[in-house]
Amino acid sequence: MSPDRARRARRNPAPRPWQAWIVVAAAAAALLIAAPAALADSATGESSGFKLDGHLDDAIWQHAEVFDQFASFDPLTLEPSPYPTEARVVALPEGLAVGMRAVVPRSLRTYGRSPRDAARLDADPIRIVVDFEGAGRVAYEFTVSLSGSVRDGVILNQNQASYDWDGTWFHAVSEDDEAWYVEVLLPWTVAPSLRGTGDTRELGIWFARFIKRQAHGYGYPAISPSRPTFVSDLHRIRVPRYAAHSLDLFPYVSATHDRLVDSSIGRVGLDLAWKPNGQNQVTAAIHPDFGQVESDDLVVNFTAIESFFSEKRPFFTENQSLFDLRMPTEGRLVNTRRIGATPDGRNEGSSDLLGALKYSGLFGPWEIGAFGAFEDDHADIEGRSYLASRARWRGEKFAAGWLGTWVDRPARERRAQTHTLDADWFPRRGLSVRGQLLASLVEAPGARDGAGAWLQVRNDPGERLAQEYELLWFDRHLELNDLGFLPRANLRQLRTDFDLTRRAFPADSLALFTRWGLETTLRQNDFGERLPARLKLEREIRFRRPFGITARLQYETDGRDDLITRGHGPVQLPSRLLAGVFYGNAGSARGRMEADLELRQEGVDDRYAWQLTLSPLWFFTPNLGATLSLIWLDSPDWLVYRPQTGELGRWSRQQAITRLSLSWYPGPRAELRTRLQWIALRAQGIETYRSAADGRLAPLGAAPGDFTRSQLALQVRYRYELAPLSEFFAVYSRGGFAAGSEADEGLGALWSQALDNTTADQFALKLRYRF
Repeated sequence: MSPDRARRARRNPAPRPWQAWIVVAAAAAALLIAAPAALADSATGESSGFKLDGHLDDAIWQHAEVFDQFASFDPLTLEPSPYPTEARVVALPEGLAVGMRAVVPRSLRTYGRSPRDAARLDADPIRIVVDFEGAGRVAYEFTVSLSGSVRDGVILNQNQASYDWDGTWFHAVSEDDEAWYVEVLLPWTVAPSLRGTGDTRELGIWFARFIKRQAHGYGYPAISPSRPTFVSDLHRIRVPRYAAHSLDLFPYVSATHDRLVDSSIGRVGLDLAWKPNGQNQVTAAIHPDFGQVESDDLVVNFTAIESFFSEKRPFFTENQSLFDLRMPTEGRLVNTRRIGATPDGRNEGSSDLLGALKYSGLFGPWEIGAFGAFEDDHADIEGRSYLASRARWRGEKFAAGWLGTWVDRPARERRAQTHTLDADWFPRRGLSVRGQLLASLVEAPGARDGAGAWLQVRNDPGERLAQEYELLWFDRHLELNDLGFLPRANLRQLRTDFDLTRRAFPADSLALFTRWGLETTLRQNDFGERLPARLKLEREIRFRRPFGITARLQYETDGRDDLITRGHGPVQLPSRLLAGVFYGNAGSARGRMEADLELRQEGVDDRYAWQLTLSPLWFFTPNLGATLSLIWLDSPDWLVYRPQTGELGRWSRQQAITRLSLSWYPGPRAELRTRLQWIALRAQGIETYRSAADGRLAPLGAAPGDFTRSQLALQVRYRYELAPLSEFFAVYSRGGFAAGSEADEGLGALWSQALDNTTADQFALKLRYRF
């Protein structure tokens, strides 16, 4: 046991192991006994005169609205679907029912189970996107695959999909020799909706199907999800208006046994979601368990920009779209992963939360909301407090809003506020204008107020030319990272992006779709220093057979890197080149292959690093599959800052990243997944530098020391879905890390070092049930 872990265990003595496990066992037994009846009640729509079983043979479908004019949107050729596709929609008292029939021969069907919310489902999927407000501002995606896997998410800012959100909805799948079928029931409480008058309401809706064996997607209407006005351009339908209200309780119980410190901790808590009507929602968490049962990807990051991790905790994914305000350069005004993170003044661990509360409401064209979260004290460190408020007004083609955040960090004697004004304008289909004004107000020794602004114009009417223009300014004092995520401040940037597409080819042509892409980026910092500018050219070809190739060429001019030394002066870098090619093949019904080869300059001379990525996927059976990602990087010239000495070093490096996932679905609601990640790095020292006053590198005539890093993470997770959003987890996690100074060690030795030097060894049980 490490000294730090031993001290932490003495300060925070855990309950005896038997106490935690008895609590979990008792709660699990009670809920598992009650689960079958609750599941039977929730999985059918018998109260509406139909059974949700995936067969479109109930009487309600005879009176549904029918949509059958599907055309190709991926690629966007607008050609009619060669395989008949039919979507039916009917509004019921308990929700919106959607039934889809997708004709396709069995020989062209692709099967394979996937984890919930997988970015890419492994079987043929059907996607349903619904704007429940009918206002064109936010939509929700509900996707079901041929093998019964599901994905749901929120579409923000017209075309930005976030799959962190999980909703309560129901689905069923069936098939025969001619077609496969999906039935979906979306309760009216699954998403907020405007209060209205009259007996009907307007919704926006979009249907899509994808045939993986042909790498082709067909939709109605045939618009691309990347279109800058995608949500506004959804097809409008009018349905009867029904009342919507619900009260959901999510009690949980969990137990974790840490084998490194030989201690067990049990927790019990409650989440609550109350929707008195379709316009208002209150979410609360009492003694919440924000521990994760889904592991993050391992990363090796030697840059000055922190890595971003998506949110997986239920409280922060439910009803969060109002606060999910994003910026260019991957920035976010609210990054909820800050809450419950490592306590201030510590390098490891996490903070427990006392409680959290969230509210959102719709009032005509106005949408308002607020949430707060409060951390418990960690030993002698006071916990942090977080507050956020949001107001947004929406017209037919224009929207504007304000977002404010406040964070109190007592351990650092720091209080931080941010204020943002944002606006969206959609003058016509395919054209969007978006922008924000930002300000940060920080009370802390040496802190100063900061400001920023950005403007983005996108025009993509679905024709040959798509254009994007972006102007951005963040001053040197802008600070959003107390609750948000800003990769960097101190930036002035002008970016343009042009895509020229060809969609019409002769029937005997091998090509189906081609695209030229040209992106330019000009940058300088707030001091007027010129940062490297970038010119990027892409060529994409999609073939009639299910594979495609994308080639890219990028040139960066010389310029200053003002981040590499972490505030100790800029470094003048030479111009650099990058060239790469990506190949993707849908392959057979049993698997697919992706490969990427890249050559790039990343140091200070003209030598090239090369990186090869291979990502095969294979299904042994539809319920047993493996995904592998292998990345090998070999670089003769790698420039890194060494904070310990205040110097920069050049190394040659070899880096291997392996990610292996083996998934088995023994039943329709059970999943057993093993996920292994390993990163190995070897670096041989070449030269050491100091940065001169003019930014040029001054050699010191000595080589930096060789070093190695090896990091390992293993997670074995069993998940059983009792009912929608009601789950039982059993998770084993193990991690290892090793650092050395012998760069000639082989990969086998690095693997053994990470395996032997264990940094995490835990077993956890968690049960969360929705009443």
